[in-house]
Amino acid sequence: MQSISPEFLLKQVADQAPLLACEQPARGEDKKPAQAFTRITTDSRKVIPGALFIAIKGENHDGEAFIEAAFKAGARAVLAHGPCPDSLRGRGWYFQVADTLATFRVIARILRQSFRDPVIAVAGSVGKTTTKELLGSLLQGRFENLTKTQGSQNGFLGIPITLMDLRPETEIALIEIGIDAVGAMQSHMELVQPTHAIITALAPEHLEQLHDLPTVIREEMIALEWTARHGGQVFINLDDEHVRRAAQNILAPAKVQFTLDPKLKLSSAESSAKTYSGQWVADRHAIQLESQEYVVPLPGLHNARNFLGALAIALELGLEPAQIQRGLKKFTGAEGRSRIEKLASGVTVLCDYYNASPASTQAALEVLVGLPGPGRRFACLADMLELGPTENTLHQSLASSLMGGQPPIDFVYLYGERMRFLAETLRQTAAFKGKTQHFATKAELAQTLKSELKSGDIVLIKGSRGMKMEEIWENLKK
Repeated sequence: MQSISPEFLLKQVADQAPLLACEQPARGEDKKPAQAFTRITTDSRKVIPGALFIAIKGENHDGEAFIEAAFKAGARAVLAHGPCPDSLRGRGWYFQVADTLATFRVIARILRQSFRDPVIAVAGSVGKTTTKELLGSLLQGRFENLTKTQGSQNGFLGIPITLMDLRPETEIALIEIGIDAVGAMQSHMELVQPTHAIITALAPEHLEQLHDLPTVIREEMIALEWTARHGGQVFINLDDEHVRRAAQNILAPAKVQFTLDPKLKLSSAESSAKTYSGQWVADRHAIQLESQEYVVPLPGLHNARNFLGALAIALELGLEPAQIQRGLKKFTGAEGRSRIEKLASGVTVLCDYYNASPASTQAALEVLVGLPGPGRRFACLADMLELGPTENTLHQSLASSLMGGQPPIDFVYLYGERMRFLAETLRQTAAFKGKTQHFATKAELAQTLKSELKSGDIVLIKGSRGMKMEEIWENLKK
């Protein structure tokens, strides 16, 4: 791995991210010439002696407010966008740049280029974090030193934070990649430079800047196109119509497909690409593949497809079934994503509140209907954000997913201004026999829900991150 020292940063990084100024430590203060930083971090709380602290200016906080704390914690150098305050002169190296985030990404790219082991990119409109966590657990059946994205840090700041965790002992890296604007995926690909890439599924997302589904597809598919063009291995979800069609134009010697649809087996066999055709065993919630059976640790057919994608990657990386089964036992699942919880009252709660889009909400509703149990079904839904000019229509479109299921959804509790459109649609639809109620506050929703629930009932909690629907779950636990 490439060592980043103050001298290296001054000479090499400055070529790609020009320095506005550089304050060097007072004479005799820095006695570690040409020695690598012990850590590179954007979090002043994680500074250790000899670290480089990068003061990122974000939406809510400006890292420059924590520069003094970083020096007190033993930082050897600071990289910031503002000039060095007089009170900090001589405390250590101080690099001033026009854009700290851009420079941070330059440093991350240097580290990535010196890493020679596999780097797997997980992209897509929905299912990224779940697939990443599933794959991460499988890989732990063989690899002891795995670096992966923590939580959903999959953007312009989160990706280089993950790359900073690459170490000489790291055997494999698993990077989640999210986009919310045109051009983002290309930028991320040039930074991550994956050797393997998968797109989980394609659906409307972040339409405020991605505008429409064709744009989403074009931008997301850059993950596979870039990887294939640079000789990497790409994984195609045949069960997603948009991925299947878009991937037809990808020319890659290492192209791998996966599907749970038996009708796609014939067309897959005619392709030159290798295909993993899994058989879904619904009563055991398992996938049969190549004489092996793997129990899917999350509910829903959509999660089974995510699992099959992770399984295909693990097998292509050379893991044996026994290693995969061993890693699968380590899976815990991400907070607020398809987690099934039980209340002392006998109520089952599907906690899927971390984020929401039309596709993921529809999938969650299918899980709600499919969970076993004689009790009533409650769908507690909040606004889906960042859907652009079509947000009203996209919220209304959920009505079809709320009708016709067996057993039916009995109660639909809604929160958020955009969910008013769904509430009105359901009230005007004779085919919907359940009870619909829209609430002005989450507290009112939670209070009504708690008063209505009985033992055996099943509840889904779902909404975009900004709606903070975890508050409903916290209220239910009280």
